[in-house]
Amino acid sequence: MNARLLSAIALLAILAVAAEPKRKPTMKRLIYTSDFANMDDFWAEGGEKAWVEDGRLHQQANPPEKGPGYVSTIWCRKPMPENVEVHVKACVLTSATGVNNINFFLHYLHPKGLFETRAERADGGYKRYHGLDGYIFTFLRDTKGEPDAAGKQKARGRMRRCPGFKLIDETFQGTCEVGQVYELMIRKVGGQLSYWVDGKKILEAIDPNPLPGGLLGFRTFRTHLWWSDLRVFDLGKVPPAKD
Repeated sequence: MNARLLSAIALLAILAVAAEPKRKPTMKRLIYTSDFANMDDFWAEGGEKAWVEDGRLHQQANPPEKGPGYVSTIWCRKPMPENVEVHVKACVLTSATGVNNINFFLHYLHPKGLFETRAERADGGYKRYHGLDGYIFTFLRDTKGEPDAAGKQKARGRMRRCPGFKLIDETFQGTCEVGQVYELMIRKVGGQLSYWVDGKKILEAIDPNPLPGGLLGFRTFRTHLWWSDLRVFDLGKVPPAKD
């Protein structure tokens, strides 16, 4: 795909977002919090180890070589409402390949239930999630790109829609560094999706066929990180768009 075509696609995506009416939800209500005192509300697929310690959920999928345990998903059992705002903190402790991978799954569903079919995804293989309904939000260190003026690799953000693993937005900005605590927020209102890092919106897209709700998952690759301070808000009903 040439640069001119990519630019045209990006412009169309920007115009679509601008044209979509900004409909405000009717309410914002805190419905779930976790201080990660235990694993009762969570289960893991893949990875080397998942545990809670000092109010943090540790997700370790960082063997020295690519192999068993190098990818991990940790699901939250609490169903997410259709219109939702999720807040959480994340910090990468180490990454064997320097990717510093911080990922989210949102509104994931399986016809037979994700928990009930967890054995199908016991190794956490990425492609096992691509055929299910859900959104994927990626924030990582772009090890293949050119460094910035300070010599640091830029962060890469991506938003995808499954099934089909469709890329619906992408950005290269900021950094994703070891030891840095990031305050992350995902927001879905109708078909409007956005992803925020430290109060700055880095991804935005419109899904013409928005998902109705589902489960939230923490995801990583070749990385050991922790999560903390999970808060979930139900944004209520969204008024229909005016003609």
